[in-house]
Formats: sequence, structure tokens, C-alpha cells
Amino acid sequence: PRPHTPAAVWGDQVEEGVKKERLRRINELAAEHALERRQRYLGRVEEVLVEKRNERHPAQVKGRNPQGCPVFFEGDIDELKGQLVPVRIVEARPYSLVGERAEGRFAGGRYADDGESVVVEA
Repeated sequence: PRPHTPAAVWGDQVEEGVKKERLRRINELAAEHALERRQRYLGRVEEVLVEKRNERHPAQVKGRNPQGCPVFFEGDIDELKGQLVPVRIVEARPYSLVGERAEGRFAGGRYADDGESVVVEA
């Protein structure tokens, strides 16, 4: 229990090993569920607002799609920061997406290609 709470002084506390195992199982299930949700984006073109350089991979930038999920892709931060960029999602991770810059532009939530708006299927 958290310190200075009524539960902190109760007897019959759960053992540390049991707590750690429960937390491990919860985190494992959360990561599995998150990956399942991210896999829905594979193959889709997402509009990404570029925020900053990827600190781990300086040739990449980090942005967020409209749902707030972090998206990483190759790009120049000086050129792209603050821009909305179409990105095709090629890899799903539990808590982020990886993509490649897509050609064309967005038009009202649809991806415009050669002057015609089409919905990009997953």
C-alpha cells in the first residue's frame, strides 16, 4: 500500500513477491492489448503532426497521429517540425507506430492521390 494511507497499517499485507508477479502479469496483458490495437494501423496512411527528433534514432522524427499515438519515421526535423505529414504505417509496437513518408496530401480526412480522394484501407 501507499505510505500514509489506512491500508499501510493493516495487518495481513500481500507479500512483495506476489505483488510483483501480479504487476508483471498486468503489464504483460496491457502490452499485448496495446499491440493488438496498434496493429489495426498497419498499411494505413495516417496524418502525423511532427513534434521532435527521435532521440534514439536522430535520422527519424517523432509525431502523433490524430488519436495521439506516437509515430516514428525518417525525416528532417528542421523541415518537418509542426507540419502535418502523411505517413504509411509499416510496423506496430505496443505503444508506438513506425512508418514511411507517403506521397500526396490529405483532404478532409481522406488521402488525396492524383487529384482524387480515396479512403486508404487497412
